Amino acid sequence: MNDTLRTWWSTGLTAALAALYGWLGLAAHGLDRALGLGGAVLVLAAVPVARRSRALAVTLLVAGAVPLAVAAWWSIAAPLVGLLILLLGWTAVRTGPAPTAPPNP
Repeated sequence: MNDTLRTWWSTGLTAALAALYGWLGLAAHGLDRALGLGGAVLVLAAVPVARRSRALAVTLLVAGAVPLAVAAWWSIAAPLVGLLILLLGWTAVRTGPAPTAPPNP
């Protein structure tokens, strides 16, 4: 598998899992709803941010995936999707384009 295909697959799967995380948030109530929807937004934001800073992108992935997984620890779906987001999101961030430095004025 070449690098372009690996990047597209991991990015697409991360986006699909973020959508699933948002769907889990919509099905929940109270704090879990906010954690699910906010987590989905953070995970989706992590992939484009990886072009500027991989450390920030990984921070966004963790901040998006972990809170709902911890809050809904009794469920099998939320922790499993959170773990898959971390694994595939880390791959998408790592295999994406290298971070670029801002131009010097």
